[in-house]
Amino acid sequence: MMGARARISLMASGGAVLTFQIRTAEVVLARQQMILIARGMYDDGPGSITPNVYWYKEGKLVLLPSELKDQQLNVSPPEEFVELRNALGG
Repeated sequence: MMGARARISLMASGGAVLTFQIRTAEVVLARQQMILIARGMYDDGPGSITPNVYWYKEGKLVLLPSELKDQQLNVSPPEEFVELRNALGG
């Protein structure tokens, strides 16, 4: 279901790329934390690129959509990511 290189990543500014290798259901908490980190780094700049977090899957970056509104984080991952999370016990 997932290769050894499956991970979630953020590229909020030109000077930083952060990744988390997907191995366990901890990816759920890591995704939430990375979304908040990405948004903060994007807002702070300099050289902002994107406030989004991506799932690196089979050589492609897949957006993990999220919205922060009124201090409420809403995440709507693709069905395949939900299946992965469920398989990991998340």
